Amino acid sequence: MNNSLSVISFNCKNFKSSVEEIKALTETYDIILLQETWLTNIDLPTLSLVNESFYTKGISSMDLEESILIGRPHGGLAF
Repeated sequence: MNNSLSVISFNCKNFKSSVEEIKALTETYDIILLQETWLTNIDLPTLSLVNESFYTKGISSMDLEESILIGRPHGGLAF
């Protein structure tokens, strides 16, 4: 019986354009750490749509309440 956990860290450089790669990772790894998700707080719930058996938690580095988002989004972290 294998009781080990498999973990991977992936710099997705835009979650929305990396969904297929992330779906493939859910088939192999138990825990996936994502960097540079480029998601706003409004978009964070899309993390849970990749694989319903995974619990997801994301943090956006963008604060849309302070200013208007101009240019390419940046940052973000998800588990």
